[in-house]
Amino acid sequence: MDMFNEHYIWASMIWSAVGTGYWFYGKKQTSLSAMLGGAAMFAVSWLIMSALVMSLVCLGLMVAVYFLVQGGN
Repeated sequence: MDMFNEHYIWASMIWSAVGTGYWFYGKKQTSLSAMLGGAAMFAVSWLIMSALVMSLVCLGLMVAVYFLVQGGN
């Protein structure tokens, strides 16, 4: 897969931004699950070379973090 594919670059940029937001949210709220989910999302955006697979994995991470944070309340 070409790393300079337009779709890959946009998906990577968006999911990295979302993962960074989750990490900052988790740090501010002292939520370990949100911090780890954000770090995992950031890492996934650099490790997976397919925009579709990256988006599916990141969406799964978002759902997992949501249920972990809601379960903690």
